[in-house]
Amino acid sequence: MADTKMTYGQAVKALADACKSSKDASVLAALDTIASGRLRISAANPILVTLTAGGIGSTVHEDDIYKKYHSGRKDTYWIIADAIKLASDKNTRQWVDFSVTTGLYTYKGTGPVPPKGYTGYVPKIERK
Repeated sequence: MADTKMTYGQAVKALADACKSSKDASVLAALDTIASGRLRISAANPILVTLTAGGIGSTVHEDDIYKKYHSGRKDTYWIIADAIKLASDKNTRQWVDFSVTTGLYTYKGTGPVPPKGYTGYVPKIERK
């Protein structure tokens, strides 16, 4: 197997191409789930787990996220935003902030509203 790095989109396309000829319903259902991005917004998303693993106040550098998951600023931003926006229970929202100057993601807290000092994504309907 070749040791190549892929983006999330490239990986989905490669899997889709490989699985298109399958008649197995579970393979097709898995492909549909991945292609639709539903795994991306899961609270169990490994990037979100990494960003929040150290507890409130913990930081992770963007280089560490990129090296481990090949997720850049934009992709990571949308993972955080989707997790906040689409949380089934607002009390479980995880607020992770990013500093452009330091390149650090900081876990600010959990709850229905952004913690004090949070400057990241806030759903449009809740912006002041």
